[in-house]
Amino acid sequence: MTNFCSLPPSPSLKIVCSNGHVTELTIIGNKTSHSPHKTQLVSWNSSETLSERFSIESFFTVLTNLSNLKVLSLVSLGLWGPLPSKIDRFWFLEVLNISSNFIYGEISSSISSLRSIRSLVLAENLFNGSVPDLGRLASLEEINLGGNKLGPGFPSLSKNIVRVILRDNSLRCRIPPQLMQVYKLQLLDISSNVIFGNIPSFIFSLPFLKYLNLAANQLSGSLSVNVSCSSSLAFVDISHNLLVGKLPSCISSKGSNRTTLYAGNCLTTRRLNGQHPSSYCKKVEALAVKPPHRSQQKESEMQLGLILGIVGGIVGTAGFLVLFILCIFKKSKAEKADSNYNQDISADDKFSVPAYPTSNINAISKLIIRMSKTSFPEVLKSIIEHLKLVVIDIKCNRETKNVFEHVPLSTRQPILGFPPYSIFSLEEIEDATNNFDPSNLIAEGSQGQLYKGWLIDGSMVVVNCVKLKQKSLYKNCIQSLKVLPYLRHRNLVSVLGHSVITHEDRPQIISTIFIVFERVTNVTLKDYLADRNKKEMLKWPQRMAITKLIYRS
Repeated sequence: MTNFCSLPPSPSLKIVCSNGHVTELTIIGNKTSHSPHKTQLVSWNSSETLSERFSIESFFTVLTNLSNLKVLSLVSLGLWGPLPSKIDRFWFLEVLNISSNFIYGEISSSISSLRSIRSLVLAENLFNGSVPDLGRLASLEEINLGGNKLGPGFPSLSKNIVRVILRDNSLRCRIPPQLMQVYKLQLLDISSNVIFGNIPSFIFSLPFLKYLNLAANQLSGSLSVNVSCSSSLAFVDISHNLLVGKLPSCISSKGSNRTTLYAGNCLTTRRLNGQHPSSYCKKVEALAVKPPHRSQQKESEMQLGLILGIVGGIVGTAGFLVLFILCIFKKSKAEKADSNYNQDISADDKFSVPAYPTSNINAISKLIIRMSKTSFPEVLKSIIEHLKLVVIDIKCNRETKNVFEHVPLSTRQPILGFPPYSIFSLEEIEDATNNFDPSNLIAEGSQGQLYKGWLIDGSMVVVNCVKLKQKSLYKNCIQSLKVLPYLRHRNLVSVLGHSVITHEDRPQIISTIFIVFERVTNVTLKDYLADRNKKEMLKWPQRMAITKLIYRS
């Protein structure tokens, strides 16, 4: 097995370790940057990106195993896809550089959770949309988001920021006055955007500012002749804007060691070459803020009306169908439903799954008892143990009639509020539990291990890992697992899905089954009855309804 910590550094690879743990990983590829006018990428391009089979989600899942990583640089590798939200699992990351790739979509808000980050470089990608709130990242000193399509708002920044590069994006706003509080700022480059309005005077007098680039925007108005410049300011570029009037003396002074670029404006100071007449800047500024033509407005209104009409029609049709179904089945009697649910199930009958989810706890119990005679009792014991019969929903204590018994399962479950059932892959299970991190272990016993976790949509779950003691054939187990999607009741903890793992050398034999439950945080009925602070929440009508439900169950 290769010891990566012993690999010698090279121009394209650098690995630094500390106490046997990788703390720095730098990989520089040769899939160099795209053209400045790159377009949105939604798939792979064999000449510039990694292959079609590449998954940035899986790639970062592997990288998060390097839990002690402080520096991560992946430059010009042809990475493509949206930035995974699991980026926040790099707890100790200080430097992140994934520039010159093809990563698209919005920047994940998980970036705001990197509390130790000092340098964030996402330049030359295909990011768009708003930048997440970076004001809480007190350690952040450098941010480089240049060469994307981010905007239109100016991102919120920490007061401790030193270098800010936002050039060549889609910012369409004014220079925010909050920059006055960023007193440590040394470099500010917001060129090649659509930033408009006046240039605030304070921007030239920030105490540590050395480099200021405001070129190729739509900044207008005149600069104050009394503006003062910081002694640290060595480079100023205000070229190709819509500025008028005279150039302040602190900027135009030839005696200082300051480089100033101002061509392409409408400045009137003598000996200034490359300036437009003042009428040009006024005309361009008026066009920039001119409202759209009346016909364009009318066309936009027509398009909006058409969209609203279509949406309204779909919603109305769906509502009519729901009401129609309710009216049809409202006449069915609860006694008939109960008689169907409470039929005895003979032990000699073949195992079968009902065509609709049982809405009676007694019928569900019979199904579980029957399943216990199948070839993998460990799984059933686990289900019985962790399908907690929370026989009361505090917010919903009225019985519901089974008016959907003839509606397909896939249609009925969202209507009844049940979460969907999924067949998970091992990778999804590992991702949810952070590779079965010991800190996520809730309990361990004869029914296997219980891990808390989070699915990709952010919902909290409990994953039960059941290692089968008896050899179980794949076909038998799968047949028995088919009942799990039907164990649905508003007083039951829902089973969200499962994952089956087979032996590598004998794929027809199942070795491990993972069962994913929803995580219930409302505790149990006992807590509400015994806890002095909670028992007052249950009034007597609710207690009587609970007793009735328990009796009927």
